[in-house]
Amino acid sequence: MANAITDPRLEINGIGIQVVPNTIFYKRGRGEVKVKAASLGADVTVPIFETDKTTAVGELQFQIFPTNEDIAQLQSFQDAGKTNTVSLTDTNNFVKTANNIKVATTDPEIKVGSDQTIEVICMGGNFV
Repeated sequence: MANAITDPRLEINGIGIQVVPNTIFYKRGRGEVKVKAASLGADVTVPIFETDKTTAVGELQFQIFPTNEDIAQLQSFQDAGKTNTVSLTDTNNFVKTANNIKVATTDPEIKVGSDQTIEVICMGGNFV
């Protein structure tokens, strides 16, 4: 029986991040694979696999609430440049880590008020 990942813990540089539930997603960063057909003649083809290394970048997205503490954390991660380490874990032995992550590759909109969230996009090293 498999258990779904329903309550992941997100840490950046060892600090637990308070995220809006159900907003975390990541891409491993293995790169897109293109499949082409090579011909051997006589109606025989062989698949050729090419990995596009320009797309081999890990990505993480999540949302936080606009609290003073969370905004200050976000700013410190942004100031650290591309030296952040990101970890995702849960109680079902799920562990993914990526190094050399740039937190907030786009300048996040800091929305304030009730029912507002801040979307954070991080990119960099592959998740392993």
